Parts: sequence; C-alpha cells; structure tokens
Amino acid sequence: MTNTNNPEPLRDKRIHTPEFKMQVVLESFQKNTTIEEICRRYDLAQSVVHKWRKIFRDKGSSIFIGESVHKKKWPAGQSPDELKRIIGSVTVENEILKKA
Repeated sequence: MTNTNNPEPLRDKRIHTPEFKMQVVLESFQKNTTIEEICRRYDLAQSVVHKWRKIFRDKGSSIFIGESVHKKKWPAGQSPDELKRIIGSVTVENEILKKA
C-alpha cells in the first residue's frame, strides 16, 4: 500500500563503516567546518552526525582501556594545533590511498 499523503519517497537505510563514521566525527570537531557543511558533503542528516558525536563522546575513551600509563607519551613540544595538523595530513593521505 502506497502512502499518497507523503510526496517524498523514503530513503533507503544506508550502512556506514566505522572508519567512515570516525572520519565524519573527527571532521565535525574541527573549528573550520560546520556540521551543516559535513551533512551536505556526505549527504547525511544532522541527527545522524549528532548521534555519532554523542557515541564518540560517551564511548571514545574505551579504546584506551588496557593501555599502560607508562607507554610512549607525546613529545612535550607538540601543541594541540601541531597534532591537529598531523591528523589532517594523515586523513588526507588515507583518502588518497583509499582512492588508489
């Protein structure tokens, strides 16, 4: 039975990889972009991005469970901006490799 009251067709549910979700979440935390831009770029609903961000904030620290506090630390001279730059370049390299 077709719903004639709703002129828009329902969108098929898409499955996204954990890597894609992480990429979107990390981009959403960057200061130079907005969630609206990310949603347009990846054709996502804002509610989806907000949900992924909440999951990341709630459970993100669980990836560090079991790590020793004595493991290698970041050099004291690296600022958060330097680390963000490194993350950005690694993300770009990752995208290039995916397309190769």
